[in-house]
Amino acid sequence: REEVEAYCLKNDKTMVILDDYVLDISSFQTHHPGGGALLRQKHLQTIDQEMKFHHPLTLKMANTMKLITVPNANQTELLRVTKALANGT
Repeated sequence: REEVEAYCLKNDKTMVILDDYVLDISSFQTHHPGGGALLRQKHLQTIDQEMKFHHPLTLKMANTMKLITVPNANQTELLRVTKALANGT
């Protein structure tokens, strides 16, 4: 997890997990109605429950932020994916 956080900090990224997908929500933070701080609180966490209460259009927008599928979305897989992203693979 520390390596993932270091990558995100170095590259100014905020990432969350939704339905086994890693989302890069970095560019959306300034547009979020609840504010960027709210999104940063969910950094590297699963947001499935929170998204159940959002408008369907929000889910469509979230689909545009998908980076990669993470089966079972656990921290080990997230670390592997983040390393792959850092290497451009």
